[in-house]
Amino acid sequence: ESDKITDGIADVCIKYIKDVNSYTKTDIPLYQEYARLRELQNFNFSGVRTPTPYFEDANGGHIYGMERIRGNTFVQIMEKPEENQDLIRLARTLDREVALDNIVNYVQEMHNRFKITHNDLEVINIMLGNDGNLYIIDFGKSKLEEIGEDHELYRDNDIKTVKSAVKE
Repeated sequence: ESDKITDGIADVCIKYIKDVNSYTKTDIPLYQEYARLRELQNFNFSGVRTPTPYFEDANGGHIYGMERIRGNTFVQIMEKPEENQDLIRLARTLDREVALDNIVNYVQEMHNRFKITHNDLEVINIMLGNDGNLYIIDFGKSKLEEIGEDHELYRDNDIKTVKSAVKE
């Protein structure tokens, strides 16, 4: 869900969970997802970044607000090309291998600097903005490295998944 707040204030995208019980066991609590976005809010690597987080619900942890990215996910672009003509034209100006390298570099650096892996880097969680930038969204399955954990395995899986998704 997204709403325009008022003139002069940026658009906000609201993520909320209606039914907490419907969240799968692999999803992290929404407050943890928000915390990951906060950690990554100033992280822009190889022209790839995440939406800027704005606020979270302090009373229940089932809602947070973030920057609304003007654009669409790769899957939305592919499923509804007639509604995404401008983004398709923009995508055609991008070098696919460079874009893939930029995303892979972002994932590797996100792991190196912040010890975060995404764990769901499919085309539904990669956006192309109207500005031509790439965005990684939906950190609901992300992991933070824990002592004694083979976190590199998660990073390598992120890279393998995103390479497959972008080539698709």
